[in-house]
Amino acid sequence: MEKLKVIYKANLYAENIEIKEKILEYIRNGKQVFYILPTKASIHQYKKMYIEELGGISNLKFHTFDSLRRENNNKKIIDDPFRSYILKDIIQKGNYKLFKNYRGIINSVSKFILRARENLVSSDMITANNSLFSELKDIYVKYEQFLSEKNLTDLIEHVDINDKNIDLIVIDGFYSFKEIELGLIKDFSDRINVIVNVPFFLRDLNFAEKMVNSLERIGFETKLFLEDKSIQGYINDLVRNNRVFLIEEENRLSEFKTVFKFLKSCLIENEKCDLVSLSKDMKNLKQVEMFENLTLNEETIYSKYPIIEEFLSLIEYLRVQSRKNILSRIKLKYFEITDSDEMEYEISKMSFRNLDELVENTRTSVELDEKNLIEFYELLKKLKVNFEGRESFKYYSEKLEEYLETAELVSERVYASTRDEIILKRDRQNIRSIKLLLDKLKNYDVYFKKVSFGLYIDFLNSYLEMIAFDNTNEYAPSVMSMDKSLYLRFNNVFITDFNLEFPSYPSRDFIFNKTNNNELINMGFVIESDRQIYDRELLKLLKLISLSKTAYLCYAREDDSSVYKDLFKKIKIASSVEISTVEQLSLEIIDEIEENKVDENKIKLFNSFSNYNLLNEKIELENKRLLGNKEIILSGDALVSLRNLIDRRGFKVTDFDLYVKSPYTFLFERILKIEEMLRRQKDTYHIDIGNIYHHILERYFKKYPNELNETMLKAIIKSELIDELPVSGKYTALDSAKVDGIFSILKNFIELDLSLRDDFIPVGFEVPINIKLDKYQINGRIDRVDRKGDYKILIDYKKSNFGVPTQKDMANKEAFQFPIYIMAEDKCSIVEAKYGVIKSAEYKSALRDEKYFGRKMMKIENFEFFIDELKQEVIRLCNEIYNGNFTTESVDNEMYIDIFRQVK
Repeated sequence: MEKLKVIYKANLYAENIEIKEKILEYIRNGKQVFYILPTKASIHQYKKMYIEELGGISNLKFHTFDSLRRENNNKKIIDDPFRSYILKDIIQKGNYKLFKNYRGIINSVSKFILRARENLVSSDMITANNSLFSELKDIYVKYEQFLSEKNLTDLIEHVDINDKNIDLIVIDGFYSFKEIELGLIKDFSDRINVIVNVPFFLRDLNFAEKMVNSLERIGFETKLFLEDKSIQGYINDLVRNNRVFLIEEENRLSEFKTVFKFLKSCLIENEKCDLVSLSKDMKNLKQVEMFENLTLNEETIYSKYPIIEEFLSLIEYLRVQSRKNILSRIKLKYFEITDSDEMEYEISKMSFRNLDELVENTRTSVELDEKNLIEFYELLKKLKVNFEGRESFKYYSEKLEEYLETAELVSERVYASTRDEIILKRDRQNIRSIKLLLDKLKNYDVYFKKVSFGLYIDFLNSYLEMIAFDNTNEYAPSVMSMDKSLYLRFNNVFITDFNLEFPSYPSRDFIFNKTNNNELINMGFVIESDRQIYDRELLKLLKLISLSKTAYLCYAREDDSSVYKDLFKKIKIASSVEISTVEQLSLEIIDEIEENKVDENKIKLFNSFSNYNLLNEKIELENKRLLGNKEIILSGDALVSLRNLIDRRGFKVTDFDLYVKSPYTFLFERILKIEEMLRRQKDTYHIDIGNIYHHILERYFKKYPNELNETMLKAIIKSELIDELPVSGKYTALDSAKVDGIFSILKNFIELDLSLRDDFIPVGFEVPINIKLDKYQINGRIDRVDRKGDYKILIDYKKSNFGVPTQKDMANKEAFQFPIYIMAEDKCSIVEAKYGVIKSAEYKSALRDEKYFGRKMMKIENFEFFIDELKQEVIRLCNEIYNGNFTTESVDNEMYIDIFRQVK
């Protein structure tokens, strides 16, 4: 084969078939090909494309320039936090006049060194013409020395590529190269065949010309695949061929609501769709995403999870023992320090600013009996921390590992109570992630002397902020930045925030600014002009559109539009989403109602689903499917997925009540997690008062099972509402009303509860119930178990009377919760199962043993027969669900869940 050292220079909309044919030719001849792309996402997409083409890609490897350098490197690699710490250490010891140990300064110096190394500007090329660059040069010299002495690398340096088995390297999707990348290309292109594909040109858009010239200077030959097409001519083609549309709304929230409407329409039609955000601020997008409950694919930051969140709170307390941090510390669940509510209450009512004042005020402020006073002093001992002076990274890591042991024990205890494997897996993953970080930090003792705990925590926090995991759903829309979308192909792409902030120009700092730019350029730095930035961002935008089947530019009129909007003068406004399903009709109606608009024709249409003439053929087919064919049975991959989910999850005791009412509703709420989404949204914006009642009653009855202690009840309420009330303890009228309202309701319920006890005493709370019926695992919890001798009463709390099952419901095999609990226990020991309705302060008996109570209820022999009969019914229902049968006899109320699925 001929020696290749060639550039393919093409229009940005061109498809280069030659490259693909060349790659396939090499692979079929048993040759090894490396394919270098700009992003991990583009690698994933191209890899998938070639797997489909070849059925396997053993001779084709994909890389970014970073991964190529990483693979051929034999030094220890430093990351951003490590680099920051090196610079912090240098600056701290250097006694510089202009550079101090502040985060902003460290970030600016780090940026300077990164850009210097990318542009192959070594420290001896820095001219020390003033004190700024003199000190910068000194820091840079010490940075290079540190890496050299410790055999470290930041990967921004030349490496030799192990090219023994490489026959062809294809570089694709780049419109510019850093100097470090050009050096790498020059090195391997002298020995290996190299093709560089540059499909980024229009007649008046030549931003990539500089890169082509650089390659030509190192011996590359250019092949032209160019048509005479201008920017405006190409955009006019896109508009004329319905490849690009405009979505224009009054404000940003409306913009995103409309985008989500289009996304849902695409998903209904089984069309792939994604979002590319031109803004760094995703606040409005996330707000609408939460309300719409259409989850987008993106990296999820671990700090959102309970253990990580609590660990961050713990280390902040260990660093600073302020009043706020102390109150947060004693409330931690995974890193628990006390389970005594009275201790928590005593501390919360005391006046102190820090731990020393808390200890000092204890002598005069604590009102406890002798036994509890000892417990209080034990708590104060646990609160004391001693991280003064300087210690090794290993010392601090091992101390924090001790706290993680507590979290592991609590996690196992939570699992024993809930049998929830998803939570257990999440907790273990979180703990493992923290441990890996702590182990990583231990290794830094090789490079640094002893450090302060504050500096160690800064280092640890930097890593904790970086931890994320990819929870990708192949069928859900993805959201990404413009840079991460580079060279990706899209079906429908919605480009949001097309406003004056795009293109964004880099913020100036005290190093990179107009005053210093000429000097920086003379040293070898590449400094882009505003015009170059304009051309670069336009190139990226047009390339994104060119690789998309249909693109939508989205912006809000409350913002000034992007400077590029004038290029799209002839662009058409995207048509409103065609109403082709009942779901879309409901979506339109609800959106309009939220905006105080009412379209009576749409309301009439919605109320008359049978009048199919008024909807197009699609809605007729949908209604025939949903209303005419009542048999809804999953099969194929859907059935396999369902069974895998049930095998992992098991059944919950509350599943069967919902399934018998409506199998179709059960499918969406429990299996497809609509109910969970609603609960998450509700928890985000509202206090879950039902859960608060549960927690307070559990904590109260554990401490005072047989009496009413109003002082302690109020203390527990305040403790439970600590996140809703002022830390200072100075309550507004509204705060007091909130506490008094809950106090009044729970006081009335406790008084009723005590009056009906008949010597029964609460002995268990949130008691786990686990039972295996046939091959099916069923899990649940009972709120409370009362006991007297060998007899038990089961109690389930309800916030209000709404939806409380009756004995008739159980007799009709429409309510299964209590019977399943009883199946898992000794039937003879349970004499009653009842619901405690908290708000109305009443108990409603669901099942009661006549033999024990002497009242007209179910006899014990009938009771046992009844439970055994229900057991067979539960097994039958498990089989129906496991076999994918969600057939619904009546669909009168089924439209609700279908509408709800799309709207909420």
